[in-house]
Amino acid sequence: MEQTSTAAFRAGEEKSKGKAMESTYTDSVGSLARAVWQAFRQESIAFWLLCIYLIFEYNKPQSIYPFLAFLPWGKVLLGACFFFSFTDRKALAPHISAVLPMAAFSVAVFLSTMTAYSRAISIDHWVDFFSWVFVVLLISRLVTTKTRMILFMIVYFLVNLKMAQHGFFSWMLRGFSFTGWGVSGSPGWFQNSGEFSMEMAVFIPLVLSYIAAFRETWSRQFRVLFYCILVMAVSSIMACNSRGGIVGLVAVGLWGGIYSRQRVKAIICLAVAGYMIYTFLPPQFKARFETAGEDKTSVLRLTYWSYGLQAVREHPLTGVGFKNWVVWATANRPEIIGLSASDKQAEVIHNTYLEAATELGGGGAAVYLLIQLQIFLMNRYAARKAAIAGQRFLEVTAVGFTGSLFAYMVCSYFMSVLYYPYIWILLALTVCLSRICDASSLPEAVKPDVEVVKC
Repeated sequence: MEQTSTAAFRAGEEKSKGKAMESTYTDSVGSLARAVWQAFRQESIAFWLLCIYLIFEYNKPQSIYPFLAFLPWGKVLLGACFFFSFTDRKALAPHISAVLPMAAFSVAVFLSTMTAYSRAISIDHWVDFFSWVFVVLLISRLVTTKTRMILFMIVYFLVNLKMAQHGFFSWMLRGFSFTGWGVSGSPGWFQNSGEFSMEMAVFIPLVLSYIAAFRETWSRQFRVLFYCILVMAVSSIMACNSRGGIVGLVAVGLWGGIYSRQRVKAIICLAVAGYMIYTFLPPQFKARFETAGEDKTSVLRLTYWSYGLQAVREHPLTGVGFKNWVVWATANRPEIIGLSASDKQAEVIHNTYLEAATELGGGGAAVYLLIQLQIFLMNRYAARKAAIAGQRFLEVTAVGFTGSLFAYMVCSYFMSVLYYPYIWILLALTVCLSRICDASSLPEAVKPDVEVVKC
């Protein structure tokens, strides 16, 4: 009853804004930009700060433009956002579906720290995970309406578009040729070509979902814009020279065929797209697939994985310690040091599932897998709820998140990215979407009816 009253209050407040925010994808890009700006103007300081934080976290402008590097922007923005969230009338307590998984994973990190090979190293790196606890709960607290979900997704699209266009034009300027280092994304999380290709693979399902659902109602400008985004994101993966990124792109294709309402047509389109992508791949990159399992990189990773499995057998409950794999492997498996580029220490294990199992033990690995299962089930549930309520945008977004999860699950098999933004931002957005879909099933009297984009 209390939740219904809150929703009713919020609906009344939304209705007081009138129809100024309403727009459709049949309008021009300029019209939508004006509507989005008007919508942002009516949002709280806390929500603004959250969106600005996403920009600084993903694109790191302070690293690109030195004159901005006078503050620890991430900490400042999150702290200010948390403070102002108490003045936000649309803010809600973090949802239990966000609190429980983050609490369970926190317990796994704590227990692993207590039994770590080097407890000092674990404690020094606590911020690598516990900062994500704060971010997930804060997003869950503030992204509480459909309008906010749309606005936040627009910002998410923009930060990924910034990286996609950089990757595409970098590849184009070198004549679409092959280089061993590929291309990089923004400084920070996505500077390495492998992590950048993974981010593009996680991003593409959302682009495809919106194209498939709304292209018939979009204006020509919108169709051109989204097709360009798709081409730049796919091209960035091709330019990254990352086999994991390409495998992730294949996973996206399989997801598209499974979830498409016109499966035969989708499979034909995906086959044609796959052939075109394969044709445009540089010959040197194709050769890397022919030597997979035999080249130096593959042998190194297989060796690391075998030692990782040994570590799991030796430390099955709490692992070798949170963030302790490198120091543990360097001390206990010195023979692998000479195999890597570094002659001083071991590398990361290059597999997120083994990263969780070796460092956190069976309990931490189980929680990690359950988080992925939770994301899948919540998005499936949200898509059904949204479909029943006639909320096409929410339904399509849930399907896109499922595709992003598939891409993440495949790519992360070849990279150590447990404490990167991918899974934690996806969890936070999934929780927000599920809560909004639950609100969309309320009686008409308490449903928000003002949107930036009417789908």
